[in-house]
Amino acid sequence: MRPVVLSGPGREQQGKQLGLEACLDSCAGKFVRSNHRLMAAYMQLMPTLVQRRVADLEAGAAAAGVEPAEPGVSSGPEVPRSMEFAP
Repeated sequence: MRPVVLSGPGREQQGKQLGLEACLDSCAGKFVRSNHRLMAAYMQLMPTLVQRRVADLEAGAAAAGVEPAEPGVSSGPEVPRSMEFAP
């Protein structure tokens, strides 16, 4: 089979379409690279933000006269004895 060769207005439209696709690919690539840089910056800052938040919570607990919880232990709401599971 012979390839179809467009001429005239069809060829011009095809050229515009290819240009638009190239532009879209370029923009998408820029967005992805920008997003990767943003996430890298976020990942660098996150430990500092978490430490600051923990320090603020501990300071608030100390001011309220509450002992801070042990690291890694959840200090959720107290469960009444009547609701505890007994085997």
